[in-house]
Amino acid sequence: MSDETSENTSFEYQASPALTAAEVINKKVKRHSFAMKALWALLAINTIAAIFLGSVYKQTPVDNGMGQIAIASSNYDANNANAKNVYQQQVVNGWFEKDALTAIADQNATIIDQNKKHSWEVNLLLFNILITLAWLTVAFIRTSLVQTELLSEVVTRELE
Repeated sequence: MSDETSENTSFEYQASPALTAAEVINKKVKRHSFAMKALWALLAINTIAAIFLGSVYKQTPVDNGMGQIAIASSNYDANNANAKNVYQQQVVNGWFEKDALTAIADQNATIIDQNKKHSWEVNLLLFNILITLAWLTVAFIRTSLVQTELLSEVVTRELE
């Protein structure tokens, strides 16, 4: 509802002396309750959309790389058992580091690829949550403003 329409409606209520304070309050409450029902309907639709997005977002199973780490570890054990001096142990340690870092790099690449696939879903879900919070904020502010306006109207009518 535009500000101009609400001002005209409000002006009509004030210009009509036949209306009692209770009638004025009832009309304003009805207007406010319709707006709040519409707001809650939008919130319900938004919640259903969030539930749908949450159910759609499922991570695909990913190889966690433990197989590669196990192979690197068993190779390390076998090579370390054959190492006869400190220099050979340093070489064996280097081989293990290379194998372990390769497994870690593969894990990271898999995680990055998976995040790229699902980034739009996560962004949409976060946007949905932000919109819901904004709607709730508007609802509470609007309720406070209407209550203040109604209280002001009652006090004005009683002082007349």
